[in-house]
Amino acid sequence: MKILHGPVNVGNQPWALSRAERRLGTASDLVVRSGTWLNYPADRTLSPDSASLSKIAVRSVLFGLGVPWKYDVLHYYFGQTFLSAGRSFFKMPLLQRMKIILHFEDNFDHIFVKSENNSKVYRFQIASIQLILENERVQHEYQQSFLNQKDVLYFPGVTKIGSIENIPPGMLYHHFKLDNVMMPEGLFIFALPKSVESGEYQYQRGYSATNPIFSRHNIQTLDIKYGGLPFSQRPLNYGIINDHMIGIKQMIDHKRQPPFGLPQDPKATSIKNIENGGENTLFPHIYIKFLNENGDRIIPLRADEKILKTPHDLDVTLTFKTGGATPDVTFYAYIFYSDVIMKLNMSSGQFSTHYKHKQSLY
Repeated sequence: MKILHGPVNVGNQPWALSRAERRLGTASDLVVRSGTWLNYPADRTLSPDSASLSKIAVRSVLFGLGVPWKYDVLHYYFGQTFLSAGRSFFKMPLLQRMKIILHFEDNFDHIFVKSENNSKVYRFQIASIQLILENERVQHEYQQSFLNQKDVLYFPGVTKIGSIENIPPGMLYHHFKLDNVMMPEGLFIFALPKSVESGEYQYQRGYSATNPIFSRHNIQTLDIKYGGLPFSQRPLNYGIINDHMIGIKQMIDHKRQPPFGLPQDPKATSIKNIENGGENTLFPHIYIKFLNENGDRIIPLRADEKILKTPHDLDVTLTFKTGGATPDVTFYAYIFYSDVIMKLNMSSGQFSTHYKHKQSLY
């Protein structure tokens, strides 16, 4: 197995973790966009600390387009990839108080493959937690003006808003709604065994296209409306996921504007794997993007760009194939935004989600 850490070295944690993985016999590398005045070590530094932001960005993107696919596991930090812009760090003087809450499961048996005679219980034990602060050296005048401003700082990342749908087996139609949301970048739907939600699921060996990790969804078409308006009309409705031409479009979407903004393995994004809702893969799913090729949101029929400036309801109606909805599974639907994950109000020192929603999940 080959593991890639990057694109930043936060408190030297990625380096320490990478070295520990090497001691366990794993090929693990740390690659960072650029050096810093802290001189943290890395296996490869794409740009020197003195490089301009444009040079750092270009070298990072060139690296991110090809090299990561040579690794089996990508361990990214700060919600960034080599294809994303750098993040602004928050300034500790702005935060009068900061509370960090960690939630841990007591039993992690479900993520390990155990033999029949193995009765051990597996869990993670936290030996220590360290909060590492870095002192940023800037001009005094700039620091004062920055700390006194009243603007909002936006932090890049991925926001996901989800809906969990328990659909009775055999149902031919199902409607759900994500209410009062801004126009998303895309919609991602998949199904998992009900034992996953209950915590009883056990990882198994022998997964294949006939025994996938994601459950078969058996969805035939989707009808999607935003603000009560459709996006397309038949026969050009890209919700007809079992159409071969729509399958080609979805393959291109996975390559150019992938789900959650995360680049896909080019070898896995073939028409065979993508068409018909990915039914020939370990991860059957449906991905509908709401972006034009230039990255702008598409606009529903009979609407103008004003509809993108205010939140509206996103209505989705699923039509199932013969046999109806798959039994003993739970359906998960996520819309996503890959630009902003949170914002910091400089006046109050409070963090909040940029895309507010009562069902917002991270």
